[in-house]
Amino acid sequence: MDAVHVPLRPARVRRAQLLHALSTHGPAAAVLVGAGLRRLDGGARGTALALAVAEVLVGLWQGVVLARELRESSHLERAARAARRGDAIDHATADAHGARRLHLGALTTAVLLAVETWHHWHDTGHVTRPWVLGALAFLALGLGGHRWIATRTTRLRRLTLDAQGVELRTGPLVRRRVAWRDVVRVDASPTRLRFERTDGGALVFDAADYDDGLAALRRARAALAHTAPERLRAAGPDPRPTAVSAEAPASPDPPSS
Repeated sequence: MDAVHVPLRPARVRRAQLLHALSTHGPAAAVLVGAGLRRLDGGARGTALALAVAEVLVGLWQGVVLARELRESSHLERAARAARRGDAIDHATADAHGARRLHLGALTTAVLLAVETWHHWHDTGHVTRPWVLGALAFLALGLGGHRWIATRTTRLRRLTLDAQGVELRTGPLVRRRVAWRDVVRVDASPTRLRFERTDGGALVFDAADYDDGLAALRRARAALAHTAPERLRAAGPDPRPTAVSAEAPASPDPPSS
């Protein structure tokens, strides 16, 4: 059977991206709003007035976008905590986040950089090329480039099951693989798959570590029923906690009459 690749979205990557946005775009938005308000207080007219209004509006909109991303991240964090408790989880927010055609944060950043470039040109008469290139890059990213990048980087973060074994990749340099011949037991729960090795170690896939963890877990369990050896396949699609061992316990002797 062909290998089954289950793409993953690690929660730690989302947290790092959100932290980066808060530490860079947040201050930039505040500076932009401040510059616009100073122009308005100074009695700006004509082009200066249009620039001031644009700075205030774009800066405020950047704040709204950051607040929206914080809210979505909060929903996903609550879902992860629910997964650890074994509660029912609605991953609609995660699925919608991954399926967006446009990246609102990137588009807003492109507009912010364009206004910053306009601001600099209005005050100095010079255009800052890095800002122009940055605005174009974020524009391309927001209009669909983020989906292209996600597609190309899928192989860097995925769970793979094939006829030889199982492999979990959570980053460019983080890869763990175990062959079926070295697996003595598969423990399956509603939120986790644990592949216990002959040396006492284990490869663990925990749905709570990923924004799309439950959907990935369902796909992995379905693939497990087709790719794993017969002795391990009982941990397949059934969502109830299951433990499968390489050595089946001996059946008790029938009672003597």
